[in-house]
Amino acid sequence: MRKLPHFPIYARGPCHRVLEHGRQQVRNVAKSLYAGSNERRLETTFEMPFVILEHDYAPNRRYSGTFNYQKHAFDLIGEMGNEESQCAKKLDDHPNVYRWLRNLSYESAGGFYLPLSPGKFFPDFIVETNDDRTIIVEYKNSTLAQAKEEQHKKVVGEMWTDRSGGKCDFAWIVDRDWATLEAQMAMKQGE
Repeated sequence: MRKLPHFPIYARGPCHRVLEHGRQQVRNVAKSLYAGSNERRLETTFEMPFVILEHDYAPNRRYSGTFNYQKHAFDLIGEMGNEESQCAKKLDDHPNVYRWLRNLSYESAGGFYLPLSPGKFFPDFIVETNDDRTIIVEYKNSTLAQAKEEQHKKVVGEMWTDRSGGKCDFAWIVDRDWATLEAQMAMKQGE
């Protein structure tokens, strides 16, 4: 008998249909929570804020690009791709940005997330503005931005904004659309 370096298990047939049915049930419950159609509605609250401490911020890989960021919240910066680092530079240079953070993709290293159905959404950046808003920024290329799972992140980010009482915003940036980023970062009228 030949030994293989891996043990393949293929999710096909009835097992696959059962798993998909379970995922669909979770999505249906989440939709009702998002819609606020029952008393267990999802809310944004400032009673128990999520705090990221510098000593808890522990990226697996560090940023090693050419930009010298002045407004990153901590000395250590998590890894970014080329377009993400350009987005970070736009944040760093914006006059209404007080400070920003390269969010990490896992909770145990200090990452912030919003709930998905199922799963968690770790946005690319968290921004504090001079007009006292918190803005989460998600950067995507145009191909990835169209994916169903990514569109779900967009819906959750927009819901987070809508339920924050004007204290939070969500910026969905696709393919270097810096005008949209600038508009989101701009000081709100009447502030």
